[in-house]
Amino acid sequence: MNWKAFEVKNEHKEAWAFEQMSYLLFCSELNNHIGLFRYKNQAGVETEPIEKDGKYYGFQSKFYTDTISKKKKDLIDSIRKSKAKNPQLNEIYFYINQEFSESSSKNSKKPQYQLEIEKVAEQEGITIQWRVRSHLELQLSLPKNEYIKDLFFNLEPNKTDLIDEVFKHNEQLLGAIQTEIVFGTEKIKIDRSDLIESIANISLEGKNIIISGEGGCGKTSILKEFYNTYYKNIPICIFKANELNVSHINDIFHIEHKFTFVDFLNIYKDETVKTFVIDSAERLAEISNNDILTTLIPQLKENNWNIIFTTRNVYLNDLSFLLKENFQSPSEVTCIPPIDTERLKIFSDKLSFSLPNNRKFIERLSNLFYLRE
Repeated sequence: MNWKAFEVKNEHKEAWAFEQMSYLLFCSELNNHIGLFRYKNQAGVETEPIEKDGKYYGFQSKFYTDTISKKKKDLIDSIRKSKAKNPQLNEIYFYINQEFSESSSKNSKKPQYQLEIEKVAEQEGITIQWRVRSHLELQLSLPKNEYIKDLFFNLEPNKTDLIDEVFKHNEQLLGAIQTEIVFGTEKIKIDRSDLIESIANISLEGKNIIISGEGGCGKTSILKEFYNTYYKNIPICIFKANELNVSHINDIFHIEHKFTFVDFLNIYKDETVKTFVIDSAERLAEISNNDILTTLIPQLKENNWNIIFTTRNVYLNDLSFLLKENFQSPSEVTCIPPIDTERLKIFSDKLSFSLPNNRKFIERLSNLFYLRE
């Protein structure tokens, strides 16, 4: 293990990072997969003790810049405080980023300060399990703990970084999208819950969807509500169509780091339901490199992604034909209707604003963009 890499990656927060790593290793060693309860600024052991086979185990994380010999008092205080707060505690795991110095005495390997610490533990009725560098290096080399090693030691971008980048990219694209119209102190919001649920059901079936409507009718707003409702349950990745107009498919995934399309497919390969969104799909006609779509869509389909397209009505037929003929990937179409005149009248009565007499003007106001204006 390159401990210099640990310090570089976790600069100015080494003690915090070491505590997080110790927690994950402790849970891994005791086969705990749901996590442990803890209090804010918990005294003694870092979390509540875990019970296993009638014994209670806790852990302490100690990131020292000095030698362990200079921290004898700190370790003894930790033992006493842990036992006082948790009388049932039987064993305590000490995760330490240092190693003990071997005794200079011919009759003992353990240094005197280690013996004194263990004696106090014995008096308190606690067994100590030391976890020093040599233990950590072995634990972090185990395949099941590879993700822990990556989190704290790997200076290269990893899987977690890719997931974070996709999430930030989604949030950035949708951040400016409004799902309601503010009018004075009131708000106008169209209830599209049935439509969003329908889109979700089609996605769960693994089918592709085209959401179509006039420009400004709220297609991306619906997409945002779908995302906010379901992103915690299924992976959702959103790109504007013009972001696909690149020279090489890997360029699409160069968000912050230079990940590849293969990296993207691999990170989500075990997910059974996943949604890739191409917003404003009418811009697909502007893509100069035909290889992008002929690689992207078939590979997404082969890797069990369902795709949601949003497009204006004028491009609907062209997009449907493209997907069916070129990619053998027919899609279900969901059309976003404009607001009807009766709904506009309800809004105007409720919020006390006047509607124009001109019928053509009222038809324009049935589009959310113009209504907002």
